[in-house]
Amino acid sequence: CVECMACSDNVVRAGLTPKYKDVPTLIEMLTYKCEKGDMKRFQGVKLDNFAEVFKPPIKDFAVVKIE
Repeated sequence: CVECMACSDNVVRAGLTPKYKDVPTLIEMLTYKCEKGDMKRFQGVKLDNFAEVFKPPIKDFAVVKIE
């Protein structure tokens, strides 16, 4: 499991921090949609014998798996 976050000052916190938490704003801005777990997995693309890149449909993010 990997969590990626963009650099931003626009952070809404809801827990696990001593900083200000704004749970009502977080709940208001979320979209809840149930899907199968397979719908959230990105297919990797082999770069060579040792590397595979996973790119979600967001231009700022990519993860490379190196073996």
